[in-house]
Parts: sequence; structure tokens; C-alpha cells
Amino acid sequence: MPSRYRKKPLAQLEHGTRIYAPSPREARYRVVATDPVSGERIFVKCRTEDQARAKARELEGFIAQSAPVRDPQDAGPRSVERLAGRYIEDHLSGLSLRSGRSRPTCWAAGCCPASAPAPSPPGPRPTPPR
Repeated sequence: MPSRYRKKPLAQLEHGTRIYAPSPREARYRVVATDPVSGERIFVKCRTEDQARAKARELEGFIAQSAPVRDPQDAGPRSVERLAGRYIEDHLSGLSLRSGRSRPTCWAAGCCPASAPAPSPPGPRPTPPR
């Protein structure tokens, strides 16, 4: 199977939209994004870098608007534990391990409660005297 050379993007924006510089085969700038609703890739070619950046910002605006702002209804009631879990999944997973050693984490600072085991159910109730 032949190997393919994958060019590094010239720029990558917040929601993953990438801008590629012209290559010897293609004289135009390429803007590549993924549609969050359908999952399809969007390709746009532009003559100048300024046009490519403007088109990328336009696509980023559409992608940002289509992202859900609230949790889905089936996610259950909101709680501090769920909020802390989403913070760990979404934010802390993207940080490097080195940044965690150089500054105190959210858990060490005490802003997120540690998940405690569920309390055991109470024992049987005493029967009242007759």
C-alpha cells in the first residue's frame, strides 16, 4: 500500500477547521472542516490566505452555532458530581501532564468535591411498643 504525505495545516481554529497552504500541485489555499450534524467533511478552496481565513471563520461560526448548549434530556438531573466529571472529561483531558504537575489541580484546590461512595441503606426500623 503506498504511503501518503500528509501536509501539516497552516492554521487550525477552535472547532477543528484547518487551513492548508498551497502545494506544488494545487495553487490555492484549502479550508477543511467537519460538519458536526452530518459528520461530512467540508472542502473550500480560496485564492488568497485572507480569503481562506475569512471562510474558515465563517465555517467556525456555523459549527459553533450547531453545537448543543445544554445537556441532552436523558442525561439526568444536574449535580456537582456530574459537572466535575464533565470538567475532567472535557477540559482536563486536553491538558498536558506537565501542566498538572506545575500548578495545583482543581481537586487539590478543593473546588471540586471528591466522589464519595454511596451511603449504605439504613437498617430496619424498630417496631413501636404496643
